[in-house]
Amino acid sequence: MLALSLLTAAAARSVQLPCGLAPWRLLKRSGTSSGIILQRFPEKDWSDTPFIDGIEWFCQPQGWALSTERQEPRFFVSVLTDIDADRHYCACMCFNETVAITPSKPVDEVRTLH
Repeated sequence: MLALSLLTAAAARSVQLPCGLAPWRLLKRSGTSSGIILQRFPEKDWSDTPFIDGIEWFCQPQGWALSTERQEPRFFVSVLTDIDADRHYCACMCFNETVAITPSKPVDEVRTLH
């Protein structure tokens, strides 16, 4: 059985998984609209539970976008079935973090260009 926790912030937050699920945890953050995995626990595959490539798509299948509105954290569980009909449980915790948006050029320089 495989359990994953995907996070969208730099700081990890603990996610309590139901009994019987393997203690996997991933940290997810990206500068583009699709995420990448920066860290995972355990760091190496277990012999009976290999790491699933592309698992980050189950956290945010539509990618992410900047928003001016505060959004509540979301927690959900997906069940992935592999080619051998084995089930893998993906527990996802998605939350936003505040970012500062600064213009690429100073305001005075932008005004003189127009």
